Amino acid sequence: MSAPPSPVQTDMAPFPSPGPSPLVINKRDSISSNNASGQPMNTTLSRKLKKVLEIKTDQADFLSALTHLSSFYDSNTVHARRTLRDGIERRGIEVNQALLVAYQDVQDRLAEVTADVKTMRQTCDDMSRRLIQTREGSGRLIEAASALRAEQMHNEERAKIVAAVLQRFQLSEDEQAALNASGPTLSMAFFDALKKVHTIYQDCRLLLRTHHQRAGLEIMDLMNNHLEMAYRKLYRWVRDEAARTLDTTSAAQHRDSPEVHPLMPTALRTLQERPVLLAYCIDEIGSNRSKAIVKAFVNALTVGGPSGLPRPIEMHAHDPMRYVGDMLAWLHQAIASERELLIGLVGSGEDAVALPPPVASADPDRRSSMSAAPSSPGMATSPPPTAIHRSHSVIGIPGESQNHDSSHSPSVSSSSSSASASASSLPNARHTPHSASNTALGRVLSMAFDAVCRPFKVRVDQVLTMKESDVTGSNAAISLVTIYRLANLLDFYTRTIASLIDSTSSLSQTLVDAKHDCLKTFYTHVKTYTDSLLRTPPAPPADLMPAVPVRDAITRLLSDLIATFNASLVPIEERTSEFSPVLDAVMSPLLQLCTLSATMHPLDLSSMAVYMINSISAMQAALATYDFTAPRVEMLNGHVESHMDTLVEEQTSVLLGRCGLRPKLALIQFRDSQGPLNLVPGMDRQSVLEAVLHFESTLVDLGALVLPLPQIDMLSSPRLRSQARRQVLHLVSIAYATFYDAITDPANKYID
Repeated sequence: MSAPPSPVQTDMAPFPSPGPSPLVINKRDSISSNNASGQPMNTTLSRKLKKVLEIKTDQADFLSALTHLSSFYDSNTVHARRTLRDGIERRGIEVNQALLVAYQDVQDRLAEVTADVKTMRQTCDDMSRRLIQTREGSGRLIEAASALRAEQMHNEERAKIVAAVLQRFQLSEDEQAALNASGPTLSMAFFDALKKVHTIYQDCRLLLRTHHQRAGLEIMDLMNNHLEMAYRKLYRWVRDEAARTLDTTSAAQHRDSPEVHPLMPTALRTLQERPVLLAYCIDEIGSNRSKAIVKAFVNALTVGGPSGLPRPIEMHAHDPMRYVGDMLAWLHQAIASERELLIGLVGSGEDAVALPPPVASADPDRRSSMSAAPSSPGMATSPPPTAIHRSHSVIGIPGESQNHDSSHSPSVSSSSSSASASASSLPNARHTPHSASNTALGRVLSMAFDAVCRPFKVRVDQVLTMKESDVTGSNAAISLVTIYRLANLLDFYTRTIASLIDSTSSLSQTLVDAKHDCLKTFYTHVKTYTDSLLRTPPAPPADLMPAVPVRDAITRLLSDLIATFNASLVPIEERTSEFSPVLDAVMSPLLQLCTLSATMHPLDLSSMAVYMINSISAMQAALATYDFTAPRVEMLNGHVESHMDTLVEEQTSVLLGRCGLRPKLALIQFRDSQGPLNLVPGMDRQSVLEAVLHFESTLVDLGALVLPLPQIDMLSSPRLRSQARRQVLHLVSIAYATFYDAITDPANKYID
């Protein structure tokens, strides 16, 4: 409700227009006049009037309020103005009543809403109470679920651990089936399963270090049974496979190399965990290959190749070099082929199968000791006391195959540096105890060629026996050269094969024995040959050149021996010591033969010296072009110098005798008295004058430029002839100077 109007406003009539009220203006004027007249006014009234007068009547809100207020009465009368407050209050009451009536429905609705809210509140309180109860129940459920979830996760972890343990310490069904599979063949799954069994066995050692020792022992026992069964099965398979594929019997099959099962190398490497079984397999492979190779070697000797090409080696038995060379070339090519085959089978270098200890040849399936499992799969079982110790190892790399034609095979000297011309001085060439090979390749390769040693050695001995009958004949020198070439050829293949097969193998020892037998035969026959020459020394020819036997020994024996050795592969630093025994065996008897020829037949000292110089020069000519004969050439130079001194002295003495100065020089050199020389008999002035005249006439008759020295002219070497002439002239000039000094010496009292 609005406030009642002020008293001033009750006396005011409604304003018909927005202009200022005349009453207000009149009152303002009246108040102003009163103020002007100086009459005092009530302070309250004055303040109210002032407030009224300050009202701005031209504002829109004020005018709108006055317009609305004029609607409260119909006429602007005094009564109407006096009852304006009542009217306004009455109008306010009416408005309030209408408002109450209008708000009654709202109140009713609000009451309904309040009731609904109260109901909702009760419902919410009930729901809250139920939620609290549910939350309490859910908390226990969540705790139980969390505990179950944690237990589930723990069980899952345990399940994973159990699965990992089972996977690590237990074989799957497929792996057990691969290990227990029956049949003659193996697959890669078998080796994978065996590898896993071995891994499980090794891992069980870790369990023994924990509190799971019982489980570790049980698993180890089970895995050990699997290992023993698998290794026995693997051994039988390797043995059968080796017998099936490696025991070829024809030469053609051997040359083409057998087709090895692709799992054989894997099987042999796997058997390294059982050294005894591996040793049996290695010996089985070596035995099978030995049978195949000896059969192929015999076929090559007697049958030849397919359709007769190449021809049998024994068809060339009449030609020792071709015969032995073809056998050696076949062996060298067979070793190279066999080595390539075995490298693919057992590997080489760091990838090679480790060599097991030597074992007895008994079948391990029949040995009761094999049934007992070792404490560890990597522990080697001790070899039986009857083990056959072999010594085969491989050195170097495979070489190229050699042609069967021995004419293309270079020769190598095989004489020992400690050998001499006597056969008894040869070094002992017997077999020495074999050292153990360090690879399976060496053992198998050595075993494979053990069987060919005897047939090869027998045939080499037959060749040497056949050549013995030719040594005493006219072709003795040729036979000796042939024997030496055989020894050289054997030495060459001994050195060549040493890069493919162990030097302590049976084949290498056989080649060494054959070489030393050839050398022994060679030195024996050289001694026989030279002894036959020394028994009947030849007479020196009239031209004092080397005798025919000496010349033949130099050109047909010594030169060929040197040329043969020069073509060898002996290292340069070893050549001198290697060939020295051969030179001792040949040259010492030749020098002795020349000396006997010169002394046993009537020759003067000059002729003897010329003959010896010519013979030694012929030997030097055969040796001079080779470095390894330099020490021997130096020794022969000493002999030549010695004989040259003899020749020069004799020729000087002859020349001085022909000139008449030799008696005079003898008197000058060997006179007894110390008096004047002209008092010595034969040295008087007249005798000296005659000697000088004779010397001058002799020089004029002989010719001053070219002195006729027939002994010196018979030297075969132009260099030695020139050297001898210079030395003779030098000695003559020295002798004449001595004679001249003695004559011109005043103490000897020769006047004019």
